[in-house]
Amino acid sequence: MKIKAAVIILGLFHISGIIAIVATPFKDVFLSLTPLNLLISAVLLFIFHEKYSKIQVLSFVIIAILGYIFEVIGVNTGKIFGVYCYGPVLGWKLLETPLIIGVNWIILTYSITYSWSNFIENKWLLAILSAVSLVLLDVIIEPVAVIYNFWRWENDIIPIQNYVAWGIIAFLFCLTLAFLKKKSTNKFTPYFIGTQVIFFSALLIFS
Repeated sequence: MKIKAAVIILGLFHISGIIAIVATPFKDVFLSLTPLNLLISAVLLFIFHEKYSKIQVLSFVIIAILGYIFEVIGVNTGKIFGVYCYGPVLGWKLLETPLIIGVNWIILTYSITYSWSNFIENKWLLAILSAVSLVLLDVIIEPVAVIYNFWRWENDIIPIQNYVAWGIIAFLFCLTLAFLKKKSTNKFTPYFIGTQVIFFSALLIFS
């Protein structure tokens, strides 16, 4: 698949989603497709990954699993991100946590790390900037997620603890990806991150 075609597919999927969610009676239908959207995004991302290595593939899987485990602990204890619970939008749950959330962790940390790697060579600086960028993205995502019942916070207040934990975990994941990246590249990642920023910003503005 050519990258232009993938960008068009991703763009059309998200543009139609924005329109359907904010301006049509089919909001719930499109929201229910969120897990499919994340899976399609993951496939598109890793199709364009160049120069795979076994250790990289293993790290992708481990990050997805660890991301899921952190969420399970967070949801069931309130000790990591704060007190919150997931709604139905992200699909099937195990231990009160959507199974797709691990995929979300890897595609976000992977795409932001590989996007910034086009400009930054120092691994530590790359991880720091990537983690900060993900926290800023989460600032946009959180109110949208609450509006559309992706998840809900205790007393409807998004705690600072959430952003601190998000930043620390994202930093560890991004640092791992940075050190294992070596000569691998992915030209699709900036388009994916850009799409996420536009999608959630649009929903935040028009909701």
